[in-house]
Formats: sequence, structure tokens, C-alpha cells
Amino acid sequence: MQITVNGIKQEVPEKASIFELIDYCNEREVHLVVEHNGKFVYPNQYETIVVKEGDTLEFIHPDFGG
Repeated sequence: MQITVNGIKQEVPEKASIFELIDYCNEREVHLVVEHNGKFVYPNQYETIVVKEGDTLEFIHPDFGG
């Protein structure tokens, strides 16, 4: 199945949840922010949202500093 991840079209496993795709894409940052089809996703939803063909995911790494 093809989706867009961080602006790049990518083949990913069928019926994968956001939780599974975080691991599949090696995005294991503790403070990771996820956007699915332009909407913020709460961490407690990662396992229940299953992506579909043509969906868009953005994995955002906040830059903490001072």
C-alpha cells in the first residue's frame, strides 16, 4: 500500500496502525508528534488508527533547546 510519509510516497504494510508505522519507519523519538491527514494524533490513538491507501503521515520531532 502506498502512503505519503514526511512528504515522500512510500510503500508500507497493509492495514498498519500508526503505532506499527512508527516502528516500521524507525521514528522512535520519545517526544514524537504525529499528524495523520493534516490532523494531530494523540499518542493513545496510535494503536487504533489504521492508515489507508493514499493517506498522509507526518512524523514531527520537536526541537527542544534553550
